[in-house]
Amino acid sequence: MKMRIREGKPQWPKSPLEVIRRGGGRGRGRAGPRFLLAIFFFAFFFPRVFAGEYHAVSNNTLRCSDCHTMHNFQSGLPVAAGGPFNRLLKAASINLLCMSCHDGTNADAPDIVAAGTAVAPNNILSTAYGSIYKNAAGFFQSDWNSTVTTVGHDLYSAGILTAPGGTWTTPASGMTCKNCHEVHGNPRYRNLERNPGGVAVSVTLGTNVTETTAVSLPPTANPAVAYNHDNIGYVSNIGAWCGGCHTSFNGTANTGYSSTLPHHTRHAIDAQMDGANPAYSSIHVDSANWTAGVGQGFGGGLEDGVAGIPRTRFEGAAVATSRVVATSNKVFCFSCHKAHGSTYDSNMMWAWKATTANQKLEMYSGCQQCHNQ
Repeated sequence: MKMRIREGKPQWPKSPLEVIRRGGGRGRGRAGPRFLLAIFFFAFFFPRVFAGEYHAVSNNTLRCSDCHTMHNFQSGLPVAAGGPFNRLLKAASINLLCMSCHDGTNADAPDIVAAGTAVAPNNILSTAYGSIYKNAAGFFQSDWNSTVTTVGHDLYSAGILTAPGGTWTTPASGMTCKNCHEVHGNPRYRNLERNPGGVAVSVTLGTNVTETTAVSLPPTANPAVAYNHDNIGYVSNIGAWCGGCHTSFNGTANTGYSSTLPHHTRHAIDAQMDGANPAYSSIHVDSANWTAGVGQGFGGGLEDGVAGIPRTRFEGAAVATSRVVATSNKVFCFSCHKAHGSTYDSNMMWAWKATTANQKLEMYSGCQQCHNQ
């Protein structure tokens, strides 16, 4: 495979097809040994990629050099201290690599690492998210790589972990960001994995999830707005996606719906508050309190000394109404939990396990917004 020199810079062929056009084998246009080598090179280092919001070929945000280094050496200095590392990564693990941008040190990337610890968690982040709830996906704590945690998905514990409420297990090395996100991109929202727990579920922007303000790329990146909690609306499939691993917590099959015993053994997921779908989903629900937004459970802040918290999340009936409060709204996983983690036990959005006086004022608030007991 020949390399061209232009303006003093080496230029490799852009693709194996270019090798054919320039004569990759001994005869021009014939697939010889060099062409086969090129095919191997591109197949190994450039797996199939898709058009997501970031880490995507379509908008030039999937840059190999952001995450990989060929020789771990540039201008006489190591690229990654302690390297070289497996898979030509610029960090010792997938998690460390992801967090090297998403820990607040890269202003163009959403910060998902708070300044607190597992035993003293907080929601202090470098990215200035405008919502009381901060970013939509939530955040880990600063000691995510050194301490077992109960306030977020556990990225530290080595060994096989089993998802609560399910049978899905992590690899022997523990949980990684790659268990939920495809690192080389895909057409789904936030590059979410297509088959969580082996279950095929699609979560697509514009169909299952909406954004009021779209993600803007550098040099005008807008993580504080695009990834903000209040910027995202939800329509469907989040429960099914989470349920790929947390199987028993999803859907109606495990909630105890019955025409003779209209009570639940688990909290309903993807259930309309007005009871229209599925049947009995409105048991003990005060839909008038929910739509009013000013009754029991509602407030302006978190741990502010006043009972009540800002409205929790819901799924709208359609894309156009994903952010519209109505009796047809559905409760789903993100009504109570953050995906990455939060300040509270079990990734919860409020202090349901209260320890301080201010937390005790709010420990039932998220429940009261729907139930008003």
